[in-house]
Amino acid sequence: MVDGQFDPLRGTIGTVDLNFTAAAEHAPEIEQCIWMIKERVHVQRSRLQFSRLPARVVIGLVSFCVFWINAFPHTNSVSHTLSPRMIITGRKLDFKKHCRTKFGDYAQVYQDTVPHNSTDLPCSVNTIVLGPTGNIQGTYKFYNLDTGRQIVADQFTVLPMPREVIDWVHAIADAQQMPADIIFTDAKGTIIDDAGDNIAPPPLPDEDHRSV
Repeated sequence: MVDGQFDPLRGTIGTVDLNFTAAAEHAPEIEQCIWMIKERVHVQRSRLQFSRLPARVVIGLVSFCVFWINAFPHTNSVSHTLSPRMIITGRKLDFKKHCRTKFGDYAQVYQDTVPHNSTDLPCSVNTIVLGPTGNIQGTYKFYNLDTGRQIVADQFTVLPMPREVIDWVHAIADAQQMPADIIFTDAKGTIIDDAGDNIAPPPLPDEDHRSV
């Protein structure tokens, strides 16, 4: 069951039969999944040391939650033993590689300078951890505080969060006029109000409580 926006995919996914919904038609299964993602995002947001987040970090937060939701089997999935990620990619996650640090941690990421013996360029950059990319090597995504861009790296050192970095993150968020709370909208920018949802919360199997 998919929204009408996915109509261009009709006939492009082999023998998969896409069941399209009508305009304004409720799709409880999809809405429950969205409800769960929003819940996980709010939970992770409450654990961070920041009161405001830059836009790129908010995007990374949603991606991080979806990544770990898909990393564990679901009771309503086609398999009760294989995770959605495993079914699609065929790859298992490695605790030592993909759980090296937490989302929102402060880390110094080592960068390769050219020329290698240059003393004019810093050998590390200040970043906020955005979570693993999911590749075999265990590469992580980071928010570069100097450029405001996302970078990827596999060599980094997690450090205690200094007050200066918290203020730095808040200053970036303020410059972007980001709100203190996570606000979910539809594709047209209309705010989605959870209070008006009539969809029951999704069941939480034993596997799910470990995902994020």
